[in-house]
Amino acid sequence: MRETDPGPDLRRARPSDAVALGHLHVACWQESYTGLLPAAVLDRQTVDDRIELWRHVLRQPDQAGSTRVLVVEADGALVGFGACGRQRSTALAEKGYDAEIDALYVRQAHQRKGLGSALFVGLLDDLRATGFRRVSLWVLIQNQGARSFYEGLGGLQTGDRQEDPAHSITEIAYGWPLLAA
Repeated sequence: MRETDPGPDLRRARPSDAVALGHLHVACWQESYTGLLPAAVLDRQTVDDRIELWRHVLRQPDQAGSTRVLVVEADGALVGFGACGRQRSTALAEKGYDAEIDALYVRQAHQRKGLGSALFVGLLDDLRATGFRRVSLWVLIQNQGARSFYEGLGGLQTGDRQEDPAHSITEIAYGWPLLAA
């Protein structure tokens, strides 16, 4: 008899995760964006800055509209995370997207195992439970792997923006009108 796979160890992030999240965030940026972003942009991403960011975010009250963070663990370590909350882009808000996923990362060694999809569905469930109806996210136009992932999840291109004109960084938005997984 074959045991069933219990699925990924997905949970809400706790304040005690801030240090691990800071390290994970920078590692994921290095893995994801080397060759896509200028080295100067990547070099500005420091573990200390990310730890402080996550300490601040995770100290906030867990309420509707606040940034919500999910993490996924493997072998006792954080290997992925996602964050979501109220829409910050005026252009996307005007199109009816009231929520956004502002981060979704999985270490490369743990990709293609369903962890990113589990994080995505967990974030959608969280947004739906707090009353949001439409979600979007931004992705680098050159990040074909991420774009294929979001298109595979049913994301529709809904906008673009020049994020950093000095470095020619362009992003496109994907949206999910009904928060369908």
